[in-house]
Amino acid sequence: MIKNAPSEQPTLLRALGRWDLAAISLNTIIGSGIFLLPATAASMVGSWAPLCFVVSGAISLLFAFSFAEAGSRFTETGGPYLYAKKAFGNFVGFEVAWIFWASRLAAIGANYSVSMIYLGYFFPDLAEGWIQTLIITCIVIIVAAANIRGVRIGSFFTNSFTIAKLVPLVLLVVGGLLVLNWEKASTPTTISLSDFMRSVLLVAFAFGGFEVATVPAGEAHNPKQHLPQALVISIGAAAFLYVLIQFVAYGLYPDLGASKRPLSDAATSIVGSFGGSLIAVGALISTCGYIFGASLVVPRVTFALAEQGQFHPVFAKIHPTFRTPWVSIILHAIISWFLAVGLSFLSLVIINVLARLVVVGITCGAVIAFQKKHPEQAAIRIPGGVVIPVLGILLVVYLLLQSSANELLWGVGALSVGTLLYIPLKRYLPVRTQAPAE
Repeated sequence: MIKNAPSEQPTLLRALGRWDLAAISLNTIIGSGIFLLPATAASMVGSWAPLCFVVSGAISLLFAFSFAEAGSRFTETGGPYLYAKKAFGNFVGFEVAWIFWASRLAAIGANYSVSMIYLGYFFPDLAEGWIQTLIITCIVIIVAAANIRGVRIGSFFTNSFTIAKLVPLVLLVVGGLLVLNWEKASTPTTISLSDFMRSVLLVAFAFGGFEVATVPAGEAHNPKQHLPQALVISIGAAAFLYVLIQFVAYGLYPDLGASKRPLSDAATSIVGSFGGSLIAVGALISTCGYIFGASLVVPRVTFALAEQGQFHPVFAKIHPTFRTPWVSIILHAIISWFLAVGLSFLSLVIINVLARLVVVGITCGAVIAFQKKHPEQAAIRIPGGVVIPVLGILLVVYLLLQSSANELLWGVGALSVGTLLYIPLKRYLPVRTQAPAE
């Protein structure tokens, strides 16, 4: 029988504030998606694409309200896993942890892929074959080492990359608004509702990541107050920026829907190759920033599982000097490397979007359960009681139905793998029971 993680070990350092959490959330939202999805949305719905970002952003904000109330009930590390476990028990909690972990790892792998595409913009020979694998390996090692050294170092890189990645995007918007073809950008095109909602589903990838800020609550100064504020700030800022970027890019570049690098092509139309290079640099900064931010948070999922007694206790080990979950960070680095070098960008995107919807739906359900069982424990209450989380569940179901049968099979397969993992872990790992946060 394997014993639980030792109780006498260093505790996690509470070093993250409101703006650290907002930067983590915004940094993981603004990753690779915005550098590719404007072309996808334009090819499907033309000038209606900015509205797709508005709708997707509004839906994400609706989801975030449920995460905010759930997060206000806890000060522990774990995020969606912890909410599901407390509301529905160990099995559902483990499934959510597994699917959340898989979705974030897939997103990290996708960002590695996009970073290599944009590296190829400058150095075509370096972004393919064994050289590409070597570069990815070096980045994985650097990211893991920075996060093992301490949460403050990881959050410093996250905050820095968040600021740096926004500069070229803001310059594109400001410069584009001055010279774009307003008539083309605002002329409506004929579309179908199914195409519009399919575009909303795909654009949702660009909003993925806000929920990761809920995971390191155990390392935040005042998570019950700062976490909800961080979620609203990050989603609102991302939605505002995305709508402007889509509007500007569509008005600047005549054939945006067919572009492989839509934002670089749009910037080139303003100031020539310098603009395209600036956006390519921004894409590299953005993807690297996402990798740093997500790699700061995602290892805390396996740490939380082990801390709760649902994973091997070795993954709950905290470094005696740096006070970080170093074993979980190393595991995360190894799996990220395999995904980055072994799967395509499209496969990783499909895994990410569908898995996130499952996590969101269960979190909304957890909020409903909490409101019935422990209404007094919420530091923040959603207006309307169960209305918003119920609406969130209905939207999750509707968006899942916009997927193809093959895409849904990806989600079913991922959940099935989690079930197969849970069975032996349930048998050999004793589960601790902990009271909900006061």
